[in-house]
Amino acid sequence: ENDFEMGVDLRIRSPYMDTGYLYAQIVPELTPRDVDTLDVHIIIQENEKVYIRRVNIVGNDRTRDFVIRREMRAFPGDVFNREALIRSQSDIFRLNYFSNVVPDIVPVDDKHVDLEITVEEKSSDRANMSMGYSELDGLIGSVGIDIMNLMGRGQQLTTEYQRGQSYQYLNLGFSEPWLMGRPNSVGVNFYYSERGATRYYSYPYDINVIGASLRFGRRFRWPDSYFYGSWSLNLTRKQYNNIDDGATFLAHNPTGLLETRGNS
Repeated sequence: ENDFEMGVDLRIRSPYMDTGYLYAQIVPELTPRDVDTLDVHIIIQENEKVYIRRVNIVGNDRTRDFVIRREMRAFPGDVFNREALIRSQSDIFRLNYFSNVVPDIVPVDDKHVDLEITVEEKSSDRANMSMGYSELDGLIGSVGIDIMNLMGRGQQLTTEYQRGQSYQYLNLGFSEPWLMGRPNSVGVNFYYSERGATRYYSYPYDINVIGASLRFGRRFRWPDSYFYGSWSLNLTRKQYNNIDDGATFLAHNPTGLLETRGNS
């Protein structure tokens, strides 16, 4: 019996609700014909097709309304579609800004409903700090902060700094998931590193690296709406100084150039 009810819901009621017939009444009638045989009659009363009047967002104390609305698949004026509402709930939850996302259907009249999306904010930011020791670099440490929902606008800001006796590394990054209101993401990272000799560590030369990377991504509709593509461009400049061992330097850098530039 439960399997039968689930089948009716999946194969009959769901397609009706996905095409606006929210109040469709579907009544199966079972008539025994034999010990192991039944006649099944499905009585359907479609009623009025239902449209969405408003979409209300509730509970977003930090995240801006537009960050949530742009993930919606159901909009005011659309025919009600249960599948679009479920997909909207899933996409909003996958932002990772909320601990819970609850959609509700608020009847207005026979032909209209309001959608109410209730969210519970959570902290998605991250901070990390670590320390250690190695024979090569002595005491080493790192600290980083990732702001995943900058000012409630859905942008991301990342910072990382590492320090050891013979090297240091700094990385700053920013990304925008919706460029100019379109599902195109853009991100940029800047990084700097240096490594050289110290009183604890002998290195044949000093090397400084400055670089930047630019990323672009886009959501596609084909082969499905989950498909995503991304591209990146990396620019790097390396400088070599205080060369004490020419042979080792040439082994690591056969061109012998004191400054190199590259992209990929």
